[in-house]
Amino acid sequence: MKLFFDTKSNNKNTTVKSQKKKFAQPILIISPRPDVMSDIVSQLLMHHLADVIPHEADFFTMNDNPAASDAIAVIVDIGDVDNVELIMQMVTLLIPVSAKPILVGNNDSIRFAHALMMAGTNYRHIGSQLAQLPDLIRDPISATHNRVTMKISVLGCKGGAGASTVAHQLFKAAGMLTSIPMLLVQGCSGSRDLDLLLAKALPNDGSIADLTAHQSVKMETCDAAWLYEDTAFNRYNLAFFDHGIHTHLEQQLEQVFMQSHVIVLVISRALASLRVAKNILEEHKRFLLANPLKEKRIFLCLNESHPQNTDELVNADIEEYLGLAIFSVNTYNVHHNQLSTESSLYRLAAHLLGKSLSSKPSRKILFSLPTFRRTARQNAVV
Repeated sequence: MKLFFDTKSNNKNTTVKSQKKKFAQPILIISPRPDVMSDIVSQLLMHHLADVIPHEADFFTMNDNPAASDAIAVIVDIGDVDNVELIMQMVTLLIPVSAKPILVGNNDSIRFAHALMMAGTNYRHIGSQLAQLPDLIRDPISATHNRVTMKISVLGCKGGAGASTVAHQLFKAAGMLTSIPMLLVQGCSGSRDLDLLLAKALPNDGSIADLTAHQSVKMETCDAAWLYEDTAFNRYNLAFFDHGIHTHLEQQLEQVFMQSHVIVLVISRALASLRVAKNILEEHKRFLLANPLKEKRIFLCLNESHPQNTDELVNADIEEYLGLAIFSVNTYNVHHNQLSTESSLYRLAAHLLGKSLSSKPSRKILFSLPTFRRTARQNAVV
């Protein structure tokens, strides 16, 4: 009898040790409510998930989430928030794709939970389903399953407009603003000078090069140009695509509209640049007639590569011609000073990422979910 008793005990200990080894990465819990935090921690401890990091905060007012970088799962208390688009936007911008997002809240609607599942994350009701959390964490389905990479296309509207410089500066600013994994892809239609901008040798075979723990770059090859869908991109929450659209207007614009969440048009004061931008905006209107759920947020960035001449178009003329306000002006910088938190491109990057530069962060929708996920969201009772 003693032999069987010892064997059972040893097997149990082995199982626990195996679980601890398998889940060596921590589990991050974000909630502004101590009672909810306590209930979640208790459920995890009862199932031998002891490596827990509690973080008392409102998920929707957080600007960054560095503690999530090593987490195997992030459990978020969303309280009464029921806007699926806003919720998934925050998940994309604050939870690395390497971590499994699990949401808990007060809404007990089955349709609401289904809409979140279709959008790429699990949801459980706080009042009745917290006991399911350990199984969700142990679920072998990859954390990247059904996650969305936010894609920002930076389009140069004329050769020499400076799209590569703008894309690089936005990418650099984003790295200063957040610790989520991000990628910069320089398309073969651009200036191909990313290695010079970074002062670093880069592979020219299309492979991805890591710059830091959370930032990587890729120089696109011309035989795989305009590629927005790549399994390698699934490692990143955010991807910037630097393209020169002036020579590929008709062929590639639909691809850009279909795949991008946000578009930044880089223009100069030259009329040729403005004509290209005008054509892009008109093509977008025509695109929306056939794809009404694919509307993109488009920002105008005026990049000044030389001192302004008196005979050049002024901002008001440009805005009137394009029918769109200039969001950012990257003024000519003769000294090529380093990017600062006061620069217009830093502010644009903060806006793209929903990062508040004021003392009172606000919630706002930055990008739309892919069309195939909208159906579930729109049918949800919220």
